[in-house]
Amino acid sequence: MKLLRAFVFLFFAGLASGNAQSVVHFSLYEMNPLYVNPAKSGDFLGTVRVGGLYREQWGFSNVTTPFAFFDSPILNGFRKKKDDWVGIGAIFYKDVAGIGNLPTIGYYLSAAYHLDIGDKKTRRILTLGAQWGQETLGNGFDVSSFNFADGHNQLTNDFGDTSEKGGTAAQGQGQGQGQSGGKNAINVGIVFKTNKKKSKESFEAGFSISNTNSLFGNKFVKRGLAVVTDTSSTGGGTNPMPTGLDTKVPAYFSGHVFLKRELIKDELYFEPTVFVKASNVFHQYNVHGWLAMNLKDKETEQVKDQVLKFGLGYRYTNLDGIPTPKVLLGYETSKLRVAFAYDMYIGKVLDNRYAFELAANYIISSPPKVELPSKIYCPQL
Repeated sequence: MKLLRAFVFLFFAGLASGNAQSVVHFSLYEMNPLYVNPAKSGDFLGTVRVGGLYREQWGFSNVTTPFAFFDSPILNGFRKKKDDWVGIGAIFYKDVAGIGNLPTIGYYLSAAYHLDIGDKKTRRILTLGAQWGQETLGNGFDVSSFNFADGHNQLTNDFGDTSEKGGTAAQGQGQGQGQSGGKNAINVGIVFKTNKKKSKESFEAGFSISNTNSLFGNKFVKRGLAVVTDTSSTGGGTNPMPTGLDTKVPAYFSGHVFLKRELIKDELYFEPTVFVKASNVFHQYNVHGWLAMNLKDKETEQVKDQVLKFGLGYRYTNLDGIPTPKVLLGYETSKLRVAFAYDMYIGKVLDNRYAFELAANYIISSPPKVELPSKIYCPQL
């Protein structure tokens, strides 16, 4: 089994060199379980888990991305004498990028069935999950922010009057409402987890397909009009002209592996992770290496419910071809997880190319139910 786990981890690490990524994604993918795989819905001990992430990026793309999610294990499974359960969840995000502040707004609802396939010594969970949601691209972005080369005046070194009244069709200036597109998405995934019941070491691997309905012709829906100035000989004035997107949404194939290995008993753990995602157009991979240290009480030397984490990461995307190392920090308890990432773009650097992320998850736990006996029996003397 150890050899198999090592093989799977190395397989995903090798696969990472040629795969991974959709429009919205994050460095702290471990803090976005439902975005990594819909089968992660309700994958925790507690009542409700709520989480959020904020990313800000400067330099070449000017990205801001708030993200929020919640999930819950709501029902016991249908098999008797097995610890199956059903989990549900939802995620929401808004990604704003570029000089035109092009927004991508999305929400997804998910459900997962967690199957107990373990034995008395080893806990094994096989999970099947599905997700449905909608994503809107470019709703209300500022078209007038875009300038085109054929409108550049070399004498004044500007693009002239790009307002709604002054722009010209020759300059290629679009003004007004902008354009938007949307899609419906169906995502499916599977996750396998295992660990010995008396050990904190664990292994997890998963695979998912995003936009599965695109395999049957899912496309962005054309919406809105852009206002441009018509200066042709046949007429003049400002006319609304239909614009928009009508492109097929690609399917994305992703995989992840999470490991946790003990280096010093009850004190120090090594947690390597790999996440890859790819389509026929885009690919990206993320590799993280965390060190997790259990904090101890100074007087009693007992291990506290507090873990301090730090690590390094690396990301590569084929869109820009820029290697991106990362510095990672984290803090965890049984209910709270907080993490911070700082990305540094190297190679072909213009100005400041860096980003940061701050994420937090919190598990709301209900108190255990105490069942009192319905009858009190008196002992026989």
